[in-house]
Formats: sequence, structure tokens, C-alpha cells
Amino acid sequence: MAFDSSAALVQAMAEERELFHRFAEQEAALTQVVQQRDWAQLERALADLDGLAGTIAAAESRRHEEYERLKRRFGVGERAGFGLLVARLPEPERISLAAAREELRAAVARVRSLTASLAYYFRCIKDSVEQILVEAFPHRRGRIYSRHGRPAQAGADPMMVNHSL
Repeated sequence: MAFDSSAALVQAMAEERELFHRFAEQEAALTQVVQQRDWAQLERALADLDGLAGTIAAAESRRHEEYERLKRRFGVGERAGFGLLVARLPEPERISLAAAREELRAAVARVRSLTASLAYYFRCIKDSVEQILVEAFPHRRGRIYSRHGRPAQAGADPMMVNHSL
């Protein structure tokens, strides 16, 4: 009887793990799309990732329900951790559940790594463009104030004076 509940949890973890693998693959492909500057494809890829994120959230909810059901079945408290629950299972179930958890954690770690890498790439591009704009338009850097101390719009380009002439 316990095996039915733990098998359902293992299955839910496997489904979520596969979804994270799909997400990671699509996110890796997203890097290529950005590097190719295919903005139409980028919009489609982001929409696909958004839809997959919703699917992952639903799978996570199912996995959490199975986990809570198993905790109730074995009479562990609401605040009890995964380790206490696994310790109450028979050996074969304990091994399969612990393995499923580690595989899910590895899939999540891969997605986190890819996301951090992509965020770093975008941050570097943004910082580079900002630096170029500051060098090209130094007079528009920061907030500009009028002689009365109120924020003001930048006027026309400033006149550069070369004192050596």
C-alpha cells in the first residue's frame, strides 16, 4: 500500500524532471537565437518557455500533493523533512525515491546554471551598450537640473570648444 503512494511520488518527480530537461534544452537554444539576433524567433522562444514554465508549475503542484499524501500516510508531521519521510519507507522504495529526488535536483541545477549564464550574457551586453552611450553622449549622463534646482530635459548637443585653436 505504501508502494502505491511512493510510486506515484517517484512518477511525479520523473515527469517534473523531464519537463526541466525540456526547459533546459529550449533555454540553451535561446542563447543561439539571441546570438543570431533573430528577434522574431526570440519572441516565439520566450513564449514557448513561458508556456513550459506553466506546465512545470502544474507538475510541481502535483508532485507536492503526492508528497503531502505520502507524509500523511506515514504519519510524519507537516514540518517533517524529506529525510524523515524516506527513513520510514522500506529499503527499495527509499532508494528509488532518493534517486528520483537527486535526479530532479540535478535537472533544476542545470536550469539554474543556464539561466544564470543567459542573465550574465544579457547583463554584459547591457553594460557594454550603456558604456558606449555614456562615451558618445556624456552630456546626457545622469539627471540634469535647471538653475532653479528642478529636473530638466537635456537640450541640444553641447558646443565643444577647442582652446588650442
